Amino acid sequence: MRALVVVCLGLFVSLSACMVYAGDATIGKARELSGKIKDKQTTLESIQRDLTESRRDFDGAEKREISVLDELQHIDQVRHAKRKELKRIIHAVKRTSGDSTRAEQEIDGTADQLNVWRDSLRVRLKMHYKAGRLDAMTPLLALRGRDDGYLRDRVFSAFAGSEYDKTQQKAQELATLEQSKREYDRMTQELLGEQREVEEALAAIQTEQKKKRRLIARIRDEQAMHERTIAELEKSSARIENLVRTLIKEQEKFARLRD
Repeated sequence: MRALVVVCLGLFVSLSACMVYAGDATIGKARELSGKIKDKQTTLESIQRDLTESRRDFDGAEKREISVLDELQHIDQVRHAKRKELKRIIHAVKRTSGDSTRAEQEIDGTADQLNVWRDSLRVRLKMHYKAGRLDAMTPLLALRGRDDGYLRDRVFSAFAGSEYDKTQQKAQELATLEQSKREYDRMTQELLGEQREVEEALAAIQTEQKKKRRLIARIRDEQAMHERTIAELEKSSARIENLVRTLIKEQEKFARLRD
């Protein structure tokens, strides 16, 4: 009987020891799970912060892209207006250059005709002189010189009449044509100056457009990088969230066993 009691006591002690050991193991496992959960939650919080920052950076890149696209649209509108202005100036240059060319042709024709008429008047005057019809003016011609303009006008007017008047009108027409040509040339030069300015402005606009397009390309590369980062962080976040839920369930299971 005593032996049976001793055996029972031994079994009780062994069972108690096993229960104590099992309890200690359960507590240790629970603590281990709690530590893992805490670490994973800390990691998850860090990932969430990085994710928030990456999304903010992505939104900022989108806003910059919109701003640059607006600037590019404005630049394109200016370029369109400048090209329209350049087209108008080129058309005006062609018109004034054409007017100048036509005036030059008219000047050549008028000058030739005027020279012919003047030569004809000189021949007629010479014939009058040889015929003795200029005897009254011979002393004046000798005194003032035959090339004197005032004397020539008096002589031509007296002996050529309407032909001399026509010559004078043609000379006035020639002077008007020459003045018109000078004005056309002046206008052409001014227009060419405006054309150079517009062309320089268009070149500057083209350079600015290239800069803006390169900037947009860089911003879009940045957006793509942020998108990849966001996708990776979202994947990591989902994976850790699942792991945390699994650990919490395991922790709850051990808690029930401990109870």
